[in-house]
Amino acid sequence: MKHLMVFFCYILCVCHLFGLQPIEHTHKQKDIPSVQYGVIGEKQLNNKLKKHIEYLDTKDNLIGYIKILNGDTIDEASYRYVQHALKKFIKLNVIFVIFHINSFGGDIYPTQKIADLLQKLDINHGIPTLTYVDKYALSAAAMIPYASRFIALRDGAYIGGHYPGKESEVFISSSEKIRSALKDEFHTLAGFYNRNPILAEAMVDPSMIIAYRNNQVVSLDSETQIQVLGESKDFILSNIGSTLTLDTNDLLKFGVADFSVTGADDLLNQTQKYTPFHNSELSKESFLGAIPNAKIYMYDNWKISLYKIITMPYIASLLLILLIVSFYLQLHFKRFGFFGYLGTFCLLVVLTISYMISSFSVLETVILILGVLLFLLEIFVIPGFGTIGIFGIILIILGLFSLMLPGIEKFSVFDFESFSFAANSLLQRLVFLVCSLVISFVLIVVIKRFFSKHFKSLSRLTVKTPQQLGEVDFLEEFEEKQLPKINEIGVTHCTLRPIGKVVVDDRIYDAVAKDDKEIHKHLEVKIVDHKNGKLVVEPVADADQKKS
Repeated sequence: MKHLMVFFCYILCVCHLFGLQPIEHTHKQKDIPSVQYGVIGEKQLNNKLKKHIEYLDTKDNLIGYIKILNGDTIDEASYRYVQHALKKFIKLNVIFVIFHINSFGGDIYPTQKIADLLQKLDINHGIPTLTYVDKYALSAAAMIPYASRFIALRDGAYIGGHYPGKESEVFISSSEKIRSALKDEFHTLAGFYNRNPILAEAMVDPSMIIAYRNNQVVSLDSETQIQVLGESKDFILSNIGSTLTLDTNDLLKFGVADFSVTGADDLLNQTQKYTPFHNSELSKESFLGAIPNAKIYMYDNWKISLYKIITMPYIASLLLILLIVSFYLQLHFKRFGFFGYLGTFCLLVVLTISYMISSFSVLETVILILGVLLFLLEIFVIPGFGTIGIFGIILIILGLFSLMLPGIEKFSVFDFESFSFAANSLLQRLVFLVCSLVISFVLIVVIKRFFSKHFKSLSRLTVKTPQQLGEVDFLEEFEEKQLPKINEIGVTHCTLRPIGKVVVDDRIYDAVAKDDKEIHKHLEVKIVDHKNGKLVVEPVADADQKKS
């Protein structure tokens, strides 16, 4: 026995000198798992996945895939993208949906609508969502994983109210009423899928103190309740003045997320519509990896991309300026020309894209159609340009504003809090569009002051060709012979602003006020010139004053 113990000690010394280790320890170092499970463990998670994800062995099993990546903010275009994607997935009968996200937040109202869509997809259609947090789901974007039945993380991911090391201004600057509404929203989302509601609330409310005490998450009323001594001392997760953000380890530890995977995901580089599921790191999870004939359907929609562009503040403002100035210039020409086509093009761009992605509402449609009809009525039917035409332009602008301001339907004059809650960027967009109106007005004033003399030449350039010039000159000369002579007296049939109608010897003629001044209706005017087939007139009182 003594000799056997000496021999065993000799073997241990040799192993230590040559760096040898027991077989079990060596195996553990080599076989590092690529999937780390949350508190419920692999077996329970697989049972949960099996309960909600049904697949067939006899055919391809499609998995829907949508993404908000590269730190993109969530806005109305994001909501439209998710809305159309989920409709497509329902038609394709996908077995579940992967929502791949890496976002720092965005507008609260569109994010709420996305969360609502994900829950309805699960409840009404039996298609669960697995949110795959690639790196960040922060601020408003944290609603997306909480609205999903399953949450997967890439190693090193974060979910919470702010970027690690930098506090978010969105929730801190919000009023108590908005934070209370958001707390209720996060509480409901967390409770729906049996996640800790206290952690969810702390991601919104910077006034909460959250501690980890005796393997439990607790909310404290004040800092005096923090236990700093003893075996049950508190580990503070979130203190006053800071919203909560959890990393991968804590998200798994507290049961917020279901599992995490390591390594970069090949889905980021996929451009084909259909791609094998095994290209994703998510397939390393045992149940998901066992789904036979699993293919990912990568949803993309160019219409949404165009909509996102035209609703960008800079682009929307530019379209509105071009539209207003073009239609103003068109009013000064006898025929529909370049500026009319330019304004119509800008209007059609907004309307066509909005129609293609079904972002029209009945009210917006009625306002726009009524505005266009009134505008056309004023141009082609009613002489001059007055109240009806101006009212038509106002209705067109209001209709365009509603299309270019996603979330405007939530505005309430009597409840500004709900307006702020609807969309954080709405005020910024509104400021841009109001500024575009001011710029349009300034441009119109400048054009009227310095370039009105060139309108005639511009009109000829837009509607006549060189072969037609001789014929046009002849027609204008013929028309002038039929017009009343200079110095004859007439009466304005309507207000000239500066174009309108004048009655001379019981006949109505097109007329334009001299120096572009406004002349009220039923006033005597004197013909001072002929211009482009129209009478150039001025009030008789002004003519008599000049003579004297």
